[in-house]
Amino acid sequence: MEMRMLRWTIGVTLKEKVSNDTVRSIFGVVPITEKMKEARLRWFGHVLRREEDSVAKTALKLDVSGVRPQASCEYVKCCFQVFAKLVLARRALSLFQHHDAVTGTAKDHVVVDYGNKMLAALDATEKVLSDALGGLISAEVGSGSGMLLDEYRKEQDALPVRRTYSIGDFVVLFNTLSRTRDEPTCIHVNSVRAMLKVDADREIKQQVSPLFTHSFGHLEPKGYELCFLDKLDPLSVSVYEVVESSANEHISLAVISAKATVKVSGFKFEPIIADALTLENSFISAHFDTVTGLLKSVTPKDHKEVVVDLHFVHYGVRPHRMLNSGGGDNRSGAYLFLPDGEAQEIPRIDQEFVVIDGPIMKKVFVIGPKDLEILQVYSLAHGSPSIEIANEVDIRSKSNFELAMRMDTSIKSGDDLFTDLNGLQVDLRASGDVSGILLYGLSFPPNFQMIRRKRQLGKLPLQAHFYPMPSSAFIEDSSTRFSLIGAQALGVASLKSGQLEVMLDRRLSQDDGRGLFQGVLDNHRTLSRFRLLVEPLAPPEEKVNLAEERVGFHSIVGLAQSMELHYPTIRMLTKAQPNAETTAGITGSLPCDVHVVNLRLKDSGSFANFIQRIVMAKQTNAGPTDYAGNGMATPKNEAVLTLYRPLTECRSKLRLQSDCTKEGNMITPRKLFPQVRSTQEVSLTLLYEREAIAEVALQPQDITSVKLSW
Repeated sequence: MEMRMLRWTIGVTLKEKVSNDTVRSIFGVVPITEKMKEARLRWFGHVLRREEDSVAKTALKLDVSGVRPQASCEYVKCCFQVFAKLVLARRALSLFQHHDAVTGTAKDHVVVDYGNKMLAALDATEKVLSDALGGLISAEVGSGSGMLLDEYRKEQDALPVRRTYSIGDFVVLFNTLSRTRDEPTCIHVNSVRAMLKVDADREIKQQVSPLFTHSFGHLEPKGYELCFLDKLDPLSVSVYEVVESSANEHISLAVISAKATVKVSGFKFEPIIADALTLENSFISAHFDTVTGLLKSVTPKDHKEVVVDLHFVHYGVRPHRMLNSGGGDNRSGAYLFLPDGEAQEIPRIDQEFVVIDGPIMKKVFVIGPKDLEILQVYSLAHGSPSIEIANEVDIRSKSNFELAMRMDTSIKSGDDLFTDLNGLQVDLRASGDVSGILLYGLSFPPNFQMIRRKRQLGKLPLQAHFYPMPSSAFIEDSSTRFSLIGAQALGVASLKSGQLEVMLDRRLSQDDGRGLFQGVLDNHRTLSRFRLLVEPLAPPEEKVNLAEERVGFHSIVGLAQSMELHYPTIRMLTKAQPNAETTAGITGSLPCDVHVVNLRLKDSGSFANFIQRIVMAKQTNAGPTDYAGNGMATPKNEAVLTLYRPLTECRSKLRLQSDCTKEGNMITPRKLFPQVRSTQEVSLTLLYEREAIAEVALQPQDITSVKLSW
């Protein structure tokens, strides 16, 4: 994830986007509408997301899962030190709910300070994960201190860097989801002969392929990628050893095709001779242009071909307009989006691409225009109904330039666009309105509900049709839904029927008169990631009038794709051999549509407990949290489990490939965590406790918290 701040206008990033595979949490939406004489403008503050809750889940399991070491002085000291780092990360998480941190609309030095604080919090998070996961798979206290996150950052404004595994290293995976994962996992290795060693009684599919990176406008080889397919149980930890494959051990090598000059040895090379380039798995076929390498269309299994026509466009900045007072109005800046007209397509010329075709992972690396240094990577994984798209862009050579990725599809969507609001409350907006709700305090999962937006270009200017896309958007007709799920918050629009575009980055030379007093010139190379999901739809029931529906919902497959993107598998590297190969996170199972929002370890020095002591007049010496202190806090033998059950769309013909079930509304926490002594329902704010319960009844669109004591 890029650990840089996020600036928004029209839901568009100004600084850098956040898309990390380790930390991701969602704060909310803060759109503010301004009406001016010359145009209807949008002033958006938007989402900065991080996912610290997976850290809390892992730390809690040290105590709840029954694998905690003996309560020696050494253990207690280690526990307090780990918890102190978790408190530090939580404080940073709360700091980023401030408007300037959420939007990045601050002076350059302030944004850098936010970035440094985030980088420090990520370092603390890595140490918590190292000790927590180390405690789960090792017998020695603190033996996990040598574990390193697979992805790290050298600077707060630099792209994330992947670590390279050598022969003899161990791979530690933590499944952050409460359901079984069957998706491929990929790591970077230093040898084409690298493979993973597993138990003799089982075999996992493995594939080695070359990696490519952007270098001075060309694709250059950069090491190797090992992808493997194994089943990960809910909230479980799995360990693998990287070994060198022998002559009698079979591991698949990818086949390479290219419209570029590449020098890679050890792999089969096939020329591109057909008019269309197709990559496919058992669920979907993706068709690419043999001249540009860009995505042309997709064909879901047993469904018609859907045109995509993916390309890049850019907006300029309108000139000053003279006012009656004799002065000029404002131009695009950190807050305002005032384009000079419709977007201009970026020429699709001088593009290079390389195709990687393997049984587990298929990829297309595309180099775009040289001056923008665009690197686009399409990934089609084994067993996945979606195509993952990663964009690296660098617009520092441009001035007053706003870059977007556009798809002109064959979907007959009319004037409708659905975007998620990122919260439980839903504002049924009038056409063109952009008011919204900010939700604080909880790390909500994405895609609660989707709002229908109506296009009214005859009444409203172009900029009034951009909306915040905290995590996803889709367009649909009677037979097909076209969903774009983002790993970061961006601005999205549908300016024509069947069209969907999302902003990638902005660079603006002037202030827009909204209080920042500077332009947006602190750009860096920026990463954004998406999943493109095309779903065949069944006809609705006769009594349902879809044209009158104001909100929409993801299907169970769409929800699963979003969760996989926003809650990725945590990968860690260690050179010390663990004592356990797998560790179960929960002993029971949760329904497919139930999401663990948070599993938060409580501390005895919280401000809520301090207030409670004052009210009960028992003691007043605890005091609120000392934010100037060293962060040392005392963990309690209590945690709060927050669960959410979303409502899902039933018209999708796709089926979730998982062994979880969707039936049953009753959840028994003690079946998940046998060491728990008692369970008690609490408010979402954790301030109010209710009666003790044995089961939790969770209806669709319900969110509830339960205190676990052990």
